[in-house]
Amino acid sequence: MLDESESRWTEEQLSVMREHRNYWLDTISYAQHMIECITSAHANGPTEEKDVVKKWNLVKPASDLYGVTCKGRRNKLQKRVLNDLHHYLCGKLVASDEVLDSSVDNNRYSTKDDMITYLKEKYKKLGEKTNILLREHVKFGKELKRARKEFMKNRNKWCITDKWEKWIVTIVGISNSYVRRHIQMYDFAKIYPKLLRLNITFTELFKMKTRIEKLFSENKDVAEEWKNV
Repeated sequence: MLDESESRWTEEQLSVMREHRNYWLDTISYAQHMIECITSAHANGPTEEKDVVKKWNLVKPASDLYGVTCKGRRNKLQKRVLNDLHHYLCGKLVASDEVLDSSVDNNRYSTKDDMITYLKEKYKKLGEKTNILLREHVKFGKELKRARKEFMKNRNKWCITDKWEKWIVTIVGISNSYVRRHIQMYDFAKIYPKLLRLNITFTELFKMKTRIEKLFSENKDVAEEWKNV
């Protein structure tokens, strides 16, 4: 039931609600178990068997469910969470004066084979290095976006019958989810280039993207700050 309206909540809030929901579902199951044991004992009479009634180790969550679900307190909690996120991001910044170039290199690919070779080699390089810079992944998002544009423009000329989504998987060997993530993060970093100075992995930044967008949408001054390198 929670999954239908997850967009209304932060990941931290959803985690708290799931934790409490699971606790109370386990409590209900335990109550049903106890009723069955008592009913059975009543019907069958005393027994010498041990552990007829099995004890469950139920631990009530320590998190504040009321603070999450009550609107007034929830707003305060959300503000605190966003402030903590901003503090975390600022703590991960490293010095850099490089600007993400969003211009297009029209001479990058002279043929379809050139494009395929470049994408394969870049994808392999990024996959082999676990500590590769966040910036390199974002730059690859730029190349994937350009490759998709080139594909759409030259699809008939190159006599390709497959759509982009199938072609990039079967010919280049890159999954559609990988392509989407990298293009999304490239578009995001174009707006907020300061993100590229973060000393975190591409995966970590992608997981925080929704929360960062919320931070920027609710704090215009903070958003403007991250638009500058």
